[in-house]
Amino acid sequence: MDHIDLSQNVLHILLLEDEKRDVDLIRHQLIKDGFHFRLVHVATLDKVEPILRTQSIDVCLADYHLGSINGVEVLKWFRKNHANLPLIFVSGVIGEDYAVDLVKDGATDYVLKDRLFRLGPVIRRALLDRDQSQQLLAAQHLLNRQAKQQSHLSQWSVWALDGMAIEMLAQVMAQNMAQDWGEAATSILLFQSGRPCLAAHYNWPKLPERSELAPLDGWFRLGLAADQPIAVPDFNQSSFPPGYWEISNGFQAGVYAPIRYQNEVLGLIGLHTFTPFEFAESEPFYLKSAAHILAVAIHKARLQAHIEEQAATYLQLCEAAPIGICHLDKELALRYMNPAGQRLFALDDAQSMIGRVLEQWWSPSVRSRIEDIPLGQPNSFVAEVQLDSGQIRRLWVSVSWQWGEPNAQRVLCLVDLTRQYQAEAQLKASLERFHLVVQASTDGFWDFVLPDGPTYASPRFLELLGLDHLPQINGLAWFEELLHPDDVAAFRLVTQSMNSQQVYQLECRLRDELARFHWFKLRFMPLFNEQNGLVRVVGSLHDIENRKLLEAQVIQSQKMEAIGRLAGGIAHDFNNLLTVILGYSQLLDQTLDDSDPRHERVVSIQQAGERAASLTQKLLAYSRRQILKPQSLKVNAILTDLVQMLRRLIPENLSLGIELDPTDPHILFDRNQLEQMLINLVVNARDALEQGGEISLLVRCMTDVPGPVTDPISHFRGPAVAISVSDNGHGMNPQTLKNCCEPFFTTKPEGKGTGLGLAMVHGTMVQSGGCLQIDSVEGEGTTVTLFFPLVESDSA
Repeated sequence: MDHIDLSQNVLHILLLEDEKRDVDLIRHQLIKDGFHFRLVHVATLDKVEPILRTQSIDVCLADYHLGSINGVEVLKWFRKNHANLPLIFVSGVIGEDYAVDLVKDGATDYVLKDRLFRLGPVIRRALLDRDQSQQLLAAQHLLNRQAKQQSHLSQWSVWALDGMAIEMLAQVMAQNMAQDWGEAATSILLFQSGRPCLAAHYNWPKLPERSELAPLDGWFRLGLAADQPIAVPDFNQSSFPPGYWEISNGFQAGVYAPIRYQNEVLGLIGLHTFTPFEFAESEPFYLKSAAHILAVAIHKARLQAHIEEQAATYLQLCEAAPIGICHLDKELALRYMNPAGQRLFALDDAQSMIGRVLEQWWSPSVRSRIEDIPLGQPNSFVAEVQLDSGQIRRLWVSVSWQWGEPNAQRVLCLVDLTRQYQAEAQLKASLERFHLVVQASTDGFWDFVLPDGPTYASPRFLELLGLDHLPQINGLAWFEELLHPDDVAAFRLVTQSMNSQQVYQLECRLRDELARFHWFKLRFMPLFNEQNGLVRVVGSLHDIENRKLLEAQVIQSQKMEAIGRLAGGIAHDFNNLLTVILGYSQLLDQTLDDSDPRHERVVSIQQAGERAASLTQKLLAYSRRQILKPQSLKVNAILTDLVQMLRRLIPENLSLGIELDPTDPHILFDRNQLEQMLINLVVNARDALEQGGEISLLVRCMTDVPGPVTDPISHFRGPAVAISVSDNGHGMNPQTLKNCCEPFFTTKPEGKGTGLGLAMVHGTMVQSGGCLQIDSVEGEGTTVTLFFPLVESDSA
């Protein structure tokens, strides 16, 4: 075996020749033809196979006769085992015709030994034919591979759109890609929770451990970082860093395509060959297309999972929602109803309602209202639903649009307003009841929110205090501005002792807008916060003026009753004594002549006794023990007869006027007492007009007795005759007016009044069933009005 090594453009030639001389001739001719070659010489056919298995041979030259083996057997062996290797026969014994037959049977060419000058051209033509054949074969293989690749891409796209599981799709892709290249290995890496995982592989001699995936060394790391596929035809000849998995698995070449969706790296596709491989320009983009399909499939799977997750979430929300939710199709047929909706319509199973149009399970009027809502515009309304039990529920219906095939559908959200409407009705009734109670109550109500919150005062509250509106308040201290000075201390004592949410009350006097004080019962309840701070006060105001007046009158009546009893007893006993004195004085007078000096003394005794008798009559009238003789009286006639005597009682600087009622009313009364009362009232008026003035008497009929009156205990109701005596004198102050009817109370100088005039009038009126009213303003005058029940003219 001879070896000839040249430094460049070396032609590797295998020479099958058993003659040493012919070997030298062939070598000489090759040198002569200008070849740089390495010649491998063997003498027998059995030594050819080890050479071809371990060395790269470009062309084989063979002698026709090799011992017992001829050229036909050599040709058969080469065609069977190495059909692509050019085989040229070099022989000196075969003729032209036989050599041509060898070429027809498959030999590349032949050269006769006596014509070795043809050897160079024949070898060149054989090598050229070999290269062209290899190129055609490679092109054919490439076309076939590309056809398979296009078919696979189409099939993968269909599977991806059909929603094939990512793991299954990746495994099919890995197997198909490896088979496209014949003997190749593929791997598909996908990221899960930020870590690379081997999702699919095919034809790997040794699978990496999970810990080996984490670093992503070698070409995998470069492929993930690249924007375009990376093709490496020979790892050993590449300037890129050495592979980690590739070298450990014996790979020699590879191509890598990152799996990207938009800016997110999802993984990497890698294809490896066990020998160096010149990848066609289009082949790396085949992996890129595969990576794109897988990226789209992953994104689609993510979207589908997200949609399913959202759908499950929405379904859970709908199922758990406290409001009713109904999904209607374009025909307003029910497609879904959640449990809350079933409860609203009292349905045991909503599935039986699926497919039924709205008017079959609700009301045609509701369908009409929904259909009237413009397309795409949400709206709401309130509708009623009547259950099988007869119960009517009021539902708030919110309609929204869901866009879908082929037309828009609708979603109804239902809220049960039945209790709300009932509560509103109850609240309205409660408010109406509250307002009616407030309006019907004689008490005033108020609500102060502190320190400067909203305030409320009922109309009666404002009316009691004579206010048009509630002014700015400053809590309970606002009442102090209205309180009588004598009541401020008691009010502060109550308000400063408040420490719990209970009702406090106080009787006090409050000033109205005319600066007049009235008696009220003030009731209020303070409200405190968690820090025990006063935040609100509610209360009521009750008018107790009449009650206070009645209490005063009762006390006065009791006092007067006691004094009256005392005065009556004294008058009765005194009257008995006067009867004896007057009787004996009359008897004594009858025994004396007018000239007798004792006669004048007896007359003086009689006059003093008569004045004392008159005083006892007043005491009896005050004590209501006077014997009265009521009779039907014409008031106008009584005053007409009495006016002449009254004029004699007043001085000339006073005028006396009288105005009678045209209806000529009648009263039932003792005439003497009526005349005596009028005389007393005119005398009182005269004494009040020291500087002159006018006294007037007025008679008028009234349908009812106005209030207030001096003695509300005897205040009667119904038609009345009023007789008023008025003057424009100095009048009385409030304190004098308050005490003017008390016995022995007088403002006259000593010796000019007994203090029994008004007391006698008051007692007589009460005893006779009438009542008395005194109006007086200091500096303006006084009016005393006697009210008598009106009687018919024929009353006895």
